This record gives sequence, structure tokens and C-alpha cells, in this order.
Amino acid sequence: MRILFVLTNLLLWSVFALTANAQEPQISVEYDDEQTIVGQPAIVRIKVLVPTFLPQPPVWPSFEAPQLSVRLPERSTSPTSEQVDGATWAGITRTYRLYPMQEGTITVPEQEMIVTYADPDTNAEVRVTQKVPAIELVSVIPEGARGLDPLILGNKVSASQTIEANENGLAVGDAIVRKIRVDIEGTSPLFIPTLLDEAVPKGVKPYEQEPKVAESLERGVLSGTRDEQTTYVAQSGGNVRLPDVVVEWYNLEANKIETITLEGQSFDIAEIEHETQIDTNKLKALLAVGLGITLVLWLMWRYLLPKINLGIGNLRRRYNGSRYFAYRQAMGAAKRRDLSDFLRGIEVLRARGGLRHKDQNTELEDAVLSLTKAIYDNRDQSDRNTKKQWQAASGALARRWSGSIWHQSRKRKSELPSLNPMR
Repeated sequence: MRILFVLTNLLLWSVFALTANAQEPQISVEYDDEQTIVGQPAIVRIKVLVPTFLPQPPVWPSFEAPQLSVRLPERSTSPTSEQVDGATWAGITRTYRLYPMQEGTITVPEQEMIVTYADPDTNAEVRVTQKVPAIELVSVIPEGARGLDPLILGNKVSASQTIEANENGLAVGDAIVRKIRVDIEGTSPLFIPTLLDEAVPKGVKPYEQEPKVAESLERGVLSGTRDEQTTYVAQSGGNVRLPDVVVEWYNLEANKIETITLEGQSFDIAEIEHETQIDTNKLKALLAVGLGITLVLWLMWRYLLPKINLGIGNLRRRYNGSRYFAYRQAMGAAKRRDLSDFLRGIEVLRARGGLRHKDQNTELEDAVLSLTKAIYDNRDQSDRNTKKQWQAASGALARRWSGSIWHQSRKRKSELPSLNPMR
């Protein structure tokens, strides 16, 4: 009895699972697994069916892969319907065009696709993620096109050019502009290589613009144009010839190689005329000016420079013997915390009359005494205390110096005779 109960439950669960799976979206992928020519499209269709309807559009896979160009033609997505187990399911079909860029097998890996549909029972939105199986495309090169390098395959290829230059003749610095346009039908213009990269003629310098590539897809047929422009600037005189541009391509409709030749053009660049005759009067004038400048420089070096050096030396000695120099030396020693040089600077300043007589102002002497004590007293040699004493000593010296300057200035004014003496 127990075994019968278990078997009954398993049977009911299997039926429920199959019913549930039958209500999930169905995704199918269709593509032609035959060989595809390089640059020609492989058609891939994805069909999504749901038992109800799609309240939101699906999130489609990109099918991006190395050496594969993916395009969506106009009206690539369209509604569809299909009978599933006697019921009509609604859905959407999307058509991709995959263009292989090289020969060989190109594998598009497995990708995810998100589908949102209405639940058959509750009409609520249900979001599911399903796997889109991997795709393998085999691309080949036609036997008649294997000798082409670079490989250009198409239904129709045409090319044109314009060459612009000064009609009145060219000289060094003038420019020659060459423009080329290539139109191709039946494949992408990305297959067209750079055409103006031939050997640069001697005597010119090329300036290439960025190529412009335009692609279009009309009624499932891919086509486009490639525009190139190079400006050649003349660097020297002589004859310059722009090379021919040869485009070889394989006609897929005629199954043969065709050649397009854009002929080059020759130009004569005028030589630069160099002055060969020397003006003797200008040469004599230049020599006279040169001799005059040389004589002036020699006289300055012989007589004026020693006097200038002597004057500079006297000024330097006077400055080194001045009160201000002694004051700066003492303040510099205070900044370096050099007690010996600081005391020596004060004595030199006092000897040169840079400090007033002490009178009753003993601030500097007290500051120097406190500084000496802070340096040599074993009881308080902290850096903070020493720094404080150095600041006090240098400040006292600055005030003493300022006071001395003021006193001496006032003394000089009092010694001046009166302009209007009283009789």
C-alpha cells in the first residue's frame, strides 16, 4: 500500500512538472549552418513564444564575438504566433545578420535572454532567464580571391579622386591635397584598407586626415563609403610625383578579380633662389661696426673695469665695517643659536658705536645673562627654556639697536645749525 502511494505521488509530480514546463516561454534559434563567404551575412533568427502575451519586450542577446560584425536590418523584429499543443501562443521573431571578418570557424558562446510574460492563471508578470545555445559559423574565401591582399569582396566597387594644387605653379611651402573616395556594395566598407599609405615622395611631407567611413544597410544589403585625404607640403624644390593608387577587389557576382587604378600626378616645385653676390659696402660697414664694438669693449676692460672693481671692493669693505653689518651678524648668530658669535657680534656693534651707553636700560645685558645661565646651568637646560631665552635676547638686541638709531638721528638733527639764527 505504501509503495502504491509513493508511485502515485511520483506520477502526479511528473505530470505537474511537465505541465509547468509546458507553460514557460519557448526560445528557438534558426540559422543556416552552411559555409558563409567572408564579409557576407549569415542570417540568424530567434523566435520567442509565450502562452499568453508579452507585457515587456524581451532582452535580446547581442551575439557579439571576436572577428564578427553584427547588424540588425530594418524591421528586424516582428510579431508572430504559433500553435503549441492545440493552443495559440504569441511571440516575437528577431533576425540578425552576422558578418564574419576572417576565414575559419567563429563560435558565438552561449548567451542569456530575459523574457517577461503574463502568467496564464493570475495574469501577473513573470520574468524568466533562459539560455540561448551557442552558434558556430564557418566562413571561407572564394578560391579566386585567395591571392588578394588586402581582401576586398563585394558586389560592386568604385573609386574616384581629386588632386588640388596651385595652378600658377608650386614653391617650397605650398600644398598638394589629394582626396580619394571608395564606394562598395555587398559588404562593409571596413574591409577597405588605407589607400594613401604608399611610399611618400621625396621633397614633400604628408599630413593625413582621419579616414571617414560611412556604412548603410538597405533591404538587407550592406554597403558604404571610405573617404581619405592627405595634404603634401613641399619641403624642397624639384619634381614630385604622387604614386598611383591601385585597388584590387573580388567581384562576387562575376567571380573574378577586378582592378581600379587611380593615376598619380607629377608636380614641379620651384627651387629657392639663393643670393650669390656679396654687397661690398655692407660688408665694410659690418666690419667697421665690429671693430668699433671690439675697441669699446677693450677700453672698458682695460680702464673702466678696474675702477668698477675697486669701487665695489671699497663699498664691500665699508659695508663689512659698518654698524649695520655687525648688527646683522649678531642677529644671524642668534638665529643659529651660536652664543659665541652672538656675544662677539654685540661687542663689535658696541665698539662701532651701534649701541647707546647703558644709562639705566639694562634689558640687553639682563637678557644675555639669562641666556648664558639657561645654556650653562645644569638645572634647566630644556630646549623650550633655551628657545625662550634666545628670543628674549634677540628681541632686546633689536630694541636696543632701534633705540640707538633713533638716538643718533635725533642727535644729528640737534647738531644742525639753525637756518634762521636769532640775533
